[in-house]
Amino acid sequence: MILKSVGEVYDKFLRLMQCNEPLIHILYDELCALIQSLMIRIVKPEILGKVSGATFRSFDLNNIENTFPSEEIDVGCVTRKEAMKLKRN
Repeated sequence: MILKSVGEVYDKFLRLMQCNEPLIHILYDELCALIQSLMIRIVKPEILGKVSGATFRSFDLNNIENTFPSEEIDVGCVTRKEAMKLKRN
């Protein structure tokens, strides 16, 4: 379920990168955009605004100051509904 939600993010990137023409000139920017679109689901916006391609590697996802609480992480609507069903049972 969460893969479906995240898959939509990857789909745009994959469609763009699966061309026959060379795309090395846009690879860095597109990878940064992909990482950022995934991080926005977990990382607080005020923190994410400070992160760039050069700082992605050193970013600390384990620091709770940087991330949303687990119940606020964007896992997609379908996953959230299924999790709520499991919680009730």
